[in-house]
Amino acid sequence: KWQEYFDVVVVKACKPAFFQQGTPLRLINQQTGAANIGLYRNPTMVKGEIYSGGNCDQFCQMTGAEGPDILYFGDHIYGDVVRSKKTNGWKTFLIVPELKHELDVWTSEHKLFEEHHNLEKRLGELQAQSCPDNTMIRKLDKERKLVVDQIDAKYNPYFGSMFRKGGRLSSFANQMDRYADVYSSSMNNLLNYSLKHQFWSPPKLLPHEATVAQDHQDSVDGQ
Repeated sequence: KWQEYFDVVVVKACKPAFFQQGTPLRLINQQTGAANIGLYRNPTMVKGEIYSGGNCDQFCQMTGAEGPDILYFGDHIYGDVVRSKKTNGWKTFLIVPELKHELDVWTSEHKLFEEHHNLEKRLGELQAQSCPDNTMIRKLDKERKLVVDQIDAKYNPYFGSMFRKGGRLSSFANQMDRYADVYSSSMNNLLNYSLKHQFWSPPKLLPHEATVAQDHQDSVDGQ
């Protein structure tokens, strides 16, 4: 039986309401598939049983797990990851099936990304001048927008990348960065790691730190 792979099974959780007031917790009759009449009032959940509804507070009380003890897997940024992180402080694993395609474009179209980076750098240098050449600025900005359109078309001809628009992160990417402890295209990728593996995110640079690091690299390259 598929239930043997789980200690606790909860259906009809009605997220994101599950992370707030929730719905009445009931036991499912596995013979009929219908929820039993009346609320489930036992202090613990029994392995092998199937439950319907409830809320996250009940789940934590009945299982004895709470906060960072729980790693929550979900594929919806708001209904799963944002709510479980903000409301309960759970560890979160966001599943993004589109990630593989995004990575393929990121690695194969590096020349377009480099061209976009160089155009933005030149625009910044021109705008920093005491008497900027506005005609050249408009020309470069038009070229930059054309490159951004080309990049978007590589991801998806209708709405571009899920993660960025040109050099800026999308709202989805910002929420993912803030609320997802780990993200991947599939849960199966975890098979490559032991249960004791600890994931570490790369250090993030603030804009002033990134600028200093770039200047330093430029000076090293020029030596």
